[in-house]
Amino acid sequence: MHEESMGHRTSEENRTLVAFCGLSCGDCHGFQGVVPDLARDLRKKLRRSNYDRFAHFLEGVHDDAHLKNLRILKTKGINAFLAGKRH
Repeated sequence: MHEESMGHRTSEENRTLVAFCGLSCGDCHGFQGVVPDLARDLRKKLRRSNYDRFAHFLEGVHDDAHLKNLRILKTKGINAFLAGKRH
């Protein structure tokens, strides 16, 4: 069991988190809530910055530029991409 996942639970609470497979549920990011909390915070920040409008704007301006750029990267490599014309 990882030390940081043990948190402030009692040893008995930690014991109940050991699953039949030998893993500790307390080690799981889903149980700890770290990833869901980060996702929630990111979603809040994106909403506050009106990112959806910004992303829609970029789509209209850049159209399929990312596909063209990826094609150049795949065929010519990163140095040629950086030195040449980018869409």
